[in-house]
Amino acid sequence: MASPRIQFRAMSPLDEQLAARTRDVEDSPDAVRERAMSETARMWLSTIFNLFPSELKGAALTEAEAVLLLQATQGLALDPFWGGAPHVLLSAEVEEFDMDDATGEPGEAGTALAHKIRTQWSRGKALAVVDACMRFHYRDAGPGETVVDGARAVGLLQDRGVA
Repeated sequence: MASPRIQFRAMSPLDEQLAARTRDVEDSPDAVRERAMSETARMWLSTIFNLFPSELKGAALTEAEAVLLLQATQGLALDPFWGGAPHVLLSAEVEEFDMDDATGEPGEAGTALAHKIRTQWSRGKALAVVDACMRFHYRDAGPGETVVDGARAVGLLQDRGVA
């Protein structure tokens, strides 16, 4: 099967960011400029997606934390604002999901995980975790697969002590 052709129109500020990373496009004919910028976008998407697995390894999630993240991100809509402060937005999603109905306050588990996200994770790590959560929600679970099995399949849980 051939690779899918992926096309999108780069809107501001993405178009300026791509142009700044693409050699000699300002004075080029439109077709050459579009092809060069498309190649730049492909290269950077590949680079970012290839970085996510190493970022996930440092997340050091427990099974309970991984399940809480997966529950909190179910139905989450990604938008361009996630790139600016994913650790802040992800921690808010976790706290909101783990809200105690009786007190209106975040639960202990949500508070602890939100603190970990805000204080110990880089933006890259938070984006890698969001990516893993989205891949979990978009995939078809195998027969008899548990949420923990799925979290492990997308890289949220790492097998410790295995070389």
